[in-house]
Amino acid sequence: MKTNIGLLLAKRAAITPGREAFVEFERQRRFTFASLNARCNRVASALLERGIRPGDRVATLLRNGVEFVETYFAVAKIGAVMVPVNWRLVGAEIAFILSDSGSSALVFDADFDPVASALHGGEHGALPVASWIRCGDGPCPGWAGDYDALQAAGSSGEPPVGAWDQDNLFIMYTSGTTGHPKGAVHSHEGMLWSQLTSMSTSDMRSDDRFMLPLPMFHVGCLNPVSLLVHRGATGIILRDLEMGALFRCIAQERVSIFMSVPALLQFMLTAPEREHSDLSSVRWIATGAAPVPVSLLNDYAALGIRIFQAYGLTESCGPGTLLLPEDAETRVGSCGRTATESILRARPFFGPLRRCP
Repeated sequence: MKTNIGLLLAKRAAITPGREAFVEFERQRRFTFASLNARCNRVASALLERGIRPGDRVATLLRNGVEFVETYFAVAKIGAVMVPVNWRLVGAEIAFILSDSGSSALVFDADFDPVASALHGGEHGALPVASWIRCGDGPCPGWAGDYDALQAAGSSGEPPVGAWDQDNLFIMYTSGTTGHPKGAVHSHEGMLWSQLTSMSTSDMRSDDRFMLPLPMFHVGCLNPVSLLVHRGATGIILRDLEMGALFRCIAQERVSIFMSVPALLQFMLTAPEREHSDLSSVRWIATGAAPVPVSLLNDYAALGIRIFQAYGLTESCGPGTLLLPEDAETRVGSCGRTATESILRARPFFGPLRRCP
């Protein structure tokens, strides 16, 4: 069976067209899988019209939002390669990534008009970017295409599939400890297996509502974005990580799962907003970046929430090892077991495994 990550959305739209796919909490924009797929196809059509072809790099400088999701799946469908850029970087650092990756297009958020203008104007040297596409409100500069206008003019029909299996899907830059950032290259097949690993070791259900508070340019959030479409669950997008919005989002959208880091888990318990917030819908939380202290595990257990710990790498397209909830207290400080071992030990979620006679 051939794999194209973009086609997972097309298949999901055919299976559950009316199910809610993603919600932008702050702007209260809601998209079904059918409407999201049609919008992605229009973006794909617009990219093809602007000369983007299979193998071309399409960089993004976007905050969390449906535009990020649409660009990701649109790029995947036509066989181009997405380059998510960390918007916390300064102009010279972004210019290096655009140049090193050979990006021929940049889709950027209106929040980053100043840095995009500087990049376009050559303040950081000559760049390979030929096509500039701007998302957001306000006047669009003459040198950039308007995302909404381009999408509105595109075709909602399925574009020709431009990549399969081991063809490149995205390049994510990781700084390491010395020198310039290094681009970790991932394929369609690699993302599929990462998703299957996550689904095999966690209790994700098709009716789950998964909050996305972490930056989508990071593999720890890009992986769930892709996984949600595969599983048919709903993603609740937070544009900015602000405690008041986070607690309101959990309560109003009845969030059942979300991705976090230990520092955020601690902040949530001590935040003033916590006292009047309803967390009863949350079933479990996935966390990474650092070990979770036993005291924190116990605090969340008292709330009826399990903590699922993952150790991941940009280079591994997500989880590399997993510390399941039942091992957390006896293996404090451990990064857990390999994904294969964790699949075999995921009994609380799937019941006992039986050997064939």
